[in-house]
Amino acid sequence: MRSTVSWLVFRRFAGAVAAGVALTASSGCTVPVDAVAGISVSADGHLLGVMMVCGHQIDGATLYVDSPDADRTVTVGSWTAGRPLTAGLATWTLDAPSAGWSATGRLTPLAAETT
Repeated sequence: MRSTVSWLVFRRFAGAVAAGVALTASSGCTVPVDAVAGISVSADGHLLGVMMVCGHQIDGATLYVDSPDADRTVTVGSWTAGRPLTAGLATWTLDAPSAGWSATGRLTPLAAETT
């Protein structure tokens, strides 16, 4: 009995299935984005934390930089909001006391060109 499916079609089908399985296995879900944060500078030269809260509630922020050790980061500063932030824009000074925010310690100096 002769096969009605050519080897070329079978190999292409098997390759497509293997690619689909590999793609499915390497993709996954992640934590939803609840806020977008950044750093800015005020008109008088103070560092500002800027956060646009998109959903849920955010109760603080931590600024860190990469370290030479790939498995570690160095915390530059950490701040806690006086009350949980809800949807909208929030700003606070990073290097001075700010209304509604408390710092867990002094801000570690930032070096130029640090990511």
